[in-house]
Formats: sequence, C-alpha cells, structure tokens
Amino acid sequence: MNEKEAEILARSMGDACLAVRVRILSRVITALYDREVRPLGLKANQGTLLVCLARLGQTDQSGIGRALKMERSTVCRGIERLMARGLVEAVPTDERLLRMTPAGRDMLERVHVGWSRAQRKAHALLGEAGVEQLKALAANVCHR
Repeated sequence: MNEKEAEILARSMGDACLAVRVRILSRVITALYDREVRPLGLKANQGTLLVCLARLGQTDQSGIGRALKMERSTVCRGIERLMARGLVEAVPTDERLLRMTPAGRDMLERVHVGWSRAQRKAHALLGEAGVEQLKALAANVCHR
C-alpha cells in the first residue's frame, strides 16, 4: 500500500469509526466531571467507585468491575487510592469484601455537589435529546 492509499484508508476508517467517537465523547464528558471533583482530590472514576460501593454495599472488586463494566486493573487502582484516603476499607470478617467508611460516605455527599454541576454542564453540552439518546443506548447495550 502506498502513502496515498494509506491516507484514504485511514480517512475512511477515522470518519466511520464508532470506537473513536465513543472515546472522544467519553473524554469530553469525563473531563467535565473530573474538573468538578478535582478540588476534593478525586477523579470522576473514583467518584464512580464510591457511588457503586454505596449502591452495592459490601462487595469485592470483581463485583464492582462487573457492575461498572470496568477492567480489574482499573478497579484495583481506584480502590487502592480510595483505601489510602480512608474512604473505603476491607470488611474485617472477610478481607475480600470492601465497604465505604464513614469518611467515604461523607465524601460521597461532597462529591454529589460537584457531580450535580457536572451533570448540568453535560446536559447543556449534549442537549436533552442527546442525553435521552445516550441513556437509551447505554441501557440497550449494557443490559445484554
């Protein structure tokens, strides 16, 4: 393949690639949430882990990964950071299980404030129709 053919092929793939579009959208939206929780010393991903733990109660890292469709290494890194800050702890009777600490629950309340601002910004960016389409797509794909 010559240089011109490679450029044409790459342009065709780049223009049509759904993975690229989803990743760009993910980075843009994640950046909104990251900016809002950064003053708390967290990233949006860590806030997501706190929300998941609050919803699931005691669970292991695999349970979090399944619920959030996250890779094990990503869950592990995030949980380690939350544990180092005293926001998450291992359950004494079963070290594999995790739970939020009282400090973690307090942080979740603080995260909610920034999350709400990020939600408003994301809604403004995507528009109501875009938000509804995104929710419908996620529900359709994630429940298979």
